[in-house]
Amino acid sequence: MSKKWDIFILALSLYVIAVLAVEVITSLSQRTIEIIDAIDFMICMIFIGDWIYFYKASPKKKDYVKSRLIDLIASVPFIQVFRLFRIFRIVRIVRAFRVIRGIKGLFPILRVITKNKRRSILITYLACTILVYFYCALGFMHFEKGVNDGIRNFGDASWMAFTTVTTIGYGDIYPKTTEGRIMAGVLVMLGMGLFSLVTAEFASFFMDFLKEECHDREG
Repeated sequence: MSKKWDIFILALSLYVIAVLAVEVITSLSQRTIEIIDAIDFMICMIFIGDWIYFYKASPKKKDYVKSRLIDLIASVPFIQVFRLFRIFRIVRIVRAFRVIRGIKGLFPILRVITKNKRRSILITYLACTILVYFYCALGFMHFEKGVNDGIRNFGDASWMAFTTVTTIGYGDIYPKTTEGRIMAGVLVMLGMGLFSLVTAEFASFFMDFLKEECHDREG
């Protein structure tokens, strides 16, 4: 039953990311947005219920809260917060909350990726980088389009995310909003970590290869 529930939560997480992509990349009718908001609210309730259930079942509740506090915050139904902030006309915060909604789908997927202890650290980190890269590209598209002349479509946003995560930085497109710069910072840190892991992996491979060569010669 636990495995089936984990698959169900994973499916909801993938749905959240997919819907976020559709919302950011395409223009939806008001009726469609209202339906998505209603489904989103129900998913938030499921995620919060999942968090509370495993919190009660956990023998080390403090450790559980520390490790999954961000999951709980990300599962808060921000739709109601949207409406509150619209009253005060804080447009940038409202736009930020729209992208933050997608975070609730990000963490369960990251937990699944990092759960397998036997998997290579490099492969795990690469999978996490690809997922965060895609999410940040959506963030660039959402925050920079209309503000940044270099971002006209998702392809431009993906290119900016690529040049950022690889730390190439051609300078043809760069973030102009605060939110875009935050996401660029996340990608730079990910890229630096990935480069270090790749370097370490190659160094380890060559060291093992040289040891085998020395062992064969001595034998």
